[in-house]
Amino acid sequence: MAGASGNYFAKQDTHTNAAFGEANRFCHEDNRYFQSGKQGVWARTSMRLASSVLARHDNGKLGFSYSRLGSTAGSAFISRTWQPSTDNSPADGARSIGISMGANAGTNIIREFLPDLLRALG
Repeated sequence: MAGASGNYFAKQDTHTNAAFGEANRFCHEDNRYFQSGKQGVWARTSMRLASSVLARHDNGKLGFSYSRLGSTAGSAFISRTWQPSTDNSPADGARSIGISMGANAGTNIIREFLPDLLRALG
């Protein structure tokens, strides 16, 4: 178990550092989370799904997030270097990208609706 959590933290650290560096230096992207401001479950959900691959650019508009995809892909494939040979194929790296992007989309959805749920419960 310690190896799995160590791998996770090393991969996340690689991703965070790559994302910050790429977003600020090369892409001029702001990948922070912002509430959608939309009304309705579907409109808010679709905005959160889209925001997992979008970022705010210097001009204030949303556009494709090269830094997010690049850092996700980079950390997925860099982390293959310390994986056992049974887990270090390109297919394993691609699977890791998919899982990370899906987790990001799911986290965005939770962040969008959690305040409403907490208000309803409180």
